[in-house]
Amino acid sequence: MLRIAFGFALAFVIATYANWAVASSLFAVVLAVGVCAVIGVGFGLYPAIKASKLDPIEALQRD
Repeated sequence: MLRIAFGFALAFVIATYANWAVASSLFAVVLAVGVCAVIGVGFGLYPAIKASKLDPIEALQRD
């Protein structure tokens, strides 16, 4: 949550100094957080599920 607020603040500061119009929507923020969460969970769970199916001794012997 703090990083999102920092991003909005940084965009506002840059827009102020560069005289740019900046628009951001709540939908875009929620969509970005949702996509990142799905990707993070997916790429975290897949190796964990794959590793949980291995025999511990055999998994430790592989490199």
